[in-house]
Amino acid sequence: KGGCINTKGEFVIPPIYKEIMYAGENILLIRNDKDKVGYINYKGKTLVEPKYSYGYSFDKKGYALVELDEKHILIDKTGKELFKLKDDMKIIGDCSEENLIPYCLDDKSYGYLNPKGEQAIKLSSNIKNPTSFINGYAVFKNTDGDYGTIDTKGEVVIRAKYDNLNLIDGFDFLLFEDDNEWGLLSYSGDVIKRASYKYILPFQKGNKYTYAKDGDEWILIDQKGEDTKIVDVETIASEEYSYSYAVESDYLDIDAEVKKIIN
Repeated sequence: KGGCINTKGEFVIPPIYKEIMYAGENILLIRNDKDKVGYINYKGKTLVEPKYSYGYSFDKKGYALVELDEKHILIDKTGKELFKLKDDMKIIGDCSEENLIPYCLDDKSYGYLNPKGEQAIKLSSNIKNPTSFINGYAVFKNTDGDYGTIDTKGEVVIRAKYDNLNLIDGFDFLLFEDDNEWGLLSYSGDVIKRASYKYILPFQKGNKYTYAKDGDEWILIDQKGEDTKIVDVETIASEEYSYSYAVESDYLDIDAEVKKIIN
């Protein structure tokens, strides 16, 4: 059975649940002995009664997908059911600051819903797999698998011509991959730093620098993509799980997946 302890090792939520996991800020998903899913806060107070067969984490706007009788439903933090999805519809991302939720219909057409379940944007047939909006932009793929961006009107801003694009929350540029190398791109599509690195880790909020792999060396780069110094990564490559790296007075958390890249 699962529960929660505080930093003193004391139970704050007794181990009474079949499953318990993080599901958003001060929110935990729980599964009871009847195999029903609901949500509680860190004090154990019920936020959403356990009546669903499955549930997902709440996004930044406070919405989560749950499943009941093989139907997907969008709920808020009070448990209010906002709308049920059509049988052939899937939610494929979080609700953005613009209250736009990306969806896929019948694995063919794509667009965005508002939190009432109404269609806010219907995308053209050449736009596939749109992401959630970040800083007013979203990434998509075309039918050839190339990446571009759209704005909140669904209009193409950067045409699909890159191997990959990575939006970064809180920054006015994105990372792009071209011919297996990475660089920096403005939201209008202007190249800030040409694709010249084997890999660039996404910038974290508050950080002036991030890590990039230049040849066989990991270096620090600034927000213009210029290198500052070489980083010794021999010690972190031996870490078993995850680790933190200090960047001057800032911190960048690197998870196990990144460890594999470094190795």
